[in-house]
Amino acid sequence: VAMLPSLVNAVHRLSTESGAAISLKEQYKFGFKYFWSIILVGIIFGFAQIGSFVLFVIPMIVLWVYSCLYLFALVVDDKRGFSALTESYSLVRGRWWPVFGRLLFLVLVVLIIWFIFIGIGFLIGAASGVQLSSFIRSAGQAAPQFSFGFFIVSAILNLIGTSIIAPIGLGYTYRMYTSLKSVRNPNIQTGAFKKWIIAFICVGAVAIVLAIIIPLFTITKMTVIN
Repeated sequence: VAMLPSLVNAVHRLSTESGAAISLKEQYKFGFKYFWSIILVGIIFGFAQIGSFVLFVIPMIVLWVYSCLYLFALVVDDKRGFSALTESYSLVRGRWWPVFGRLLFLVLVVLIIWFIFIGIGFLIGAASGVQLSSFIRSAGQAAPQFSFGFFIVSAILNLIGTSIIAPIGLGYTYRMYTSLKSVRNPNIQTGAFKKWIIAFICVGAVAIVLAIIIPLFTITKMTVIN
């Protein structure tokens, strides 16, 4: 949780301060100041995403694009709670499709990078004889077992891949944030968007409660019948 604001602040400082000295200790010290704020806005956004997903997916995509910059609004502009989400909305409003296209481009780049690493993994497996199937079956065993070679190779490739993808994704999104901020419309009203978030949160809460109650009710009913 603390890593997210730490990284955002580091990118922001490197982009705005000439000769900025980044210290791991200082960045995490900064990140922990936003620990509970990140959790709060994460819960709000998570419930809203669940609620919007229940309403046939499309509202979830719309909400995701409008809210995609809330982390930067929270850390860079110190907008907390709902304010982080509404700030993101005010930046994206009127430019939804261009932002959506840029996010799709980022997803495509990430997928290409991961496919490259998957290919590297299979090449390593072919050259070294390492079993790269995620599961292997031992003779006479019905249950699958993890391949130790697969685990080691995957862990190394995941570490390298994440070290490449994370800075690319964060830097790309930060540039989009600063670009939108420079051309934002100061007259955007965010009240309606906040009401939609609250409505999605209510739907999400109901969906979670039902997802818990219905299986419990079914199990209890089956137990009584048996």
